[in-house]
Amino acid sequence: MDLDQLRRDAKALLKGFRAGDAAAVERATRVLGGRERERFLLADAQHVVAREHGHRTWPELKHAAESAELVAAVEAAMRGELVDTTPALAREALMQLVQPERDPPREAFLHVVAQADDLRDPLNVAACFDRLELVQLLLDAGADRGMSRLWGITALETALYHGARDTADLLAEHGIEPYALWSVAALGRVDLLPGFLPVRPGGHRPNLADVGWQPAPPPRDDPQEILDEALCFAALNGRDESVEWLLEHGADVNGAPYMGMTPLHFAAQFGRLSTVRLLLERGADASLRDRIHDGMPIGWAEHNGHLRVVAALGGRAEELVESGLSYREGEPVRVRIARHADRVWVTDDGRGAELAGVTRVGEDMRRRIEREFDVNVDRHGRVFLPGERFVERIGEASLALHQELLDAEG
Repeated sequence: MDLDQLRRDAKALLKGFRAGDAAAVERATRVLGGRERERFLLADAQHVVAREHGHRTWPELKHAAESAELVAAVEAAMRGELVDTTPALAREALMQLVQPERDPPREAFLHVVAQADDLRDPLNVAACFDRLELVQLLLDAGADRGMSRLWGITALETALYHGARDTADLLAEHGIEPYALWSVAALGRVDLLPGFLPVRPGGHRPNLADVGWQPAPPPRDDPQEILDEALCFAALNGRDESVEWLLEHGADVNGAPYMGMTPLHFAAQFGRLSTVRLLLERGADASLRDRIHDGMPIGWAEHNGHLRVVAALGGRAEELVESGLSYREGEPVRVRIARHADRVWVTDDGRGAELAGVTRVGEDMRRRIEREFDVNVDRHGRVFLPGERFVERIGEASLALHQELLDAEG
């Protein structure tokens, strides 16, 4: 559906009805019944057009048309086509194109970027998903790193909330916004941390509810809580230097300023293995439960598939198995079997992608490997399945992915 064409159709119907055109009068009468010419308004004509297209109201038809236009624009860009569109629609299309499952061709992506009326929201979404290359393209195009229209937070804030470390580092090169104890700690900028002591109330405080987490009570202007808050975000982002510094300057290793979530909860949830080990060495209590799911850190790690973290927390027996295959001479394909209670996971730990020098695997390649070998592949190249009997399959899929990545790079 073409929204402009639908608008033209409604205006033509209005003009025809008021002129007494038989076809226009018949269309209007079929939907609205008898109506005096002078009382037939544009809203009436739009309603007739909406009903003729199977929608109850004009707003419903307009939304459907806009959605269809958005889908068409996104699909065209993914095919590499340079399609012109409206500034608002280009902005909406960019928010779809930066999603993790999409890898738009560069030229087509930049064509949409050039047409958008505001790049803050697309930059926020790209930062959330750690789309480093696309974030760089948006910044090069002049994207404003300030607060987004939709969420009221900066792109850097979004990246730090989601543990998107590479993107956070890139954005911080252009300035740290917001500049606060928690954001500096989450960036691992130990050189800047002394400037926040002694801890002073006020300033910008993080709010995970801005990105969909459960709302928490308002933060208190308590210096200890502010320190503990910074420790949690340092742990979430795996910034071990910040964790060490904050613990040495009074942060509580078991502090839980947000809904009972301790630094260990956050580190476990985001798979920060070295941070988990550090916190445990410094006395973190792995048995503490949050007030969101009544969960312990090990539960968050298991839910997100961080098998090594689960093992570090004492929850799994692990076994490294030779698959009989090799990525190259001297580099065998090993598969990890991890057990916890009645659950078993088999994974290559992303080794095939790592050896190919790739940290992010495109959607098309992932889906192709998944279909061919009937496995799961995440965007970082980790191949996995539940069930101990899949060692051979995981090994073959990991090797195939490794080879495809090398071929693509070549």
